[in-house]
Amino acid sequence: MPYRILLRRDLSQNWDYNDPVLMTGEPGYEIDTRKFKMGDGQTPWSQLPYYCGVTGPAGPTLPYKSYTALLTQTEENDPVATILENTIGDIVWTRLGAGSYLATSDNLFTENKTTIFMTGNSSLVFGIYPSINTPGTEITVETGSPNETHLDQILDNTPIEIRVYN
Repeated sequence: MPYRILLRRDLSQNWDYNDPVLMTGEPGYEIDTRKFKMGDGQTPWSQLPYYCGVTGPAGPTLPYKSYTALLTQTEENDPVATILENTIGDIVWTRLGAGSYLATSDNLFTENKTTIFMTGNSSLVFGIYPSINTPGTEITVETGSPNETHLDQILDNTPIEIRVYN
């Protein structure tokens, strides 16, 4: 008679909500993300790392959280982010004025541990100047020309990556 072995499994939001402690060696599987964690009998789910093995779907454990998106800004509207990956948390984009935009969070940007990577369209002579504001709730992005004139409509599927190191 064949036996069926089922792993403890649930949606990622339910694992996060219940935050159980898995027994030593007990695997827990996220149905929607296809990732799993291995229990140690002491650590709550939220503090366990994802198991990635040699070729696991989670890949290597990185020393940072990241937000990767494509930013587009038109007319006098707030920038719109097409999020490619987000392990940091909620980030909201607003337009402060011509060529000046603000990314705000709930204190997710750690001072001296946050980096920003952003590139503009090389066919344009305009610059893109990101900066981090303390205490860690804001990032400013400014777009403009070499003579420091701030201009809108420079961001057109412009890649941005924000990394917050552990």
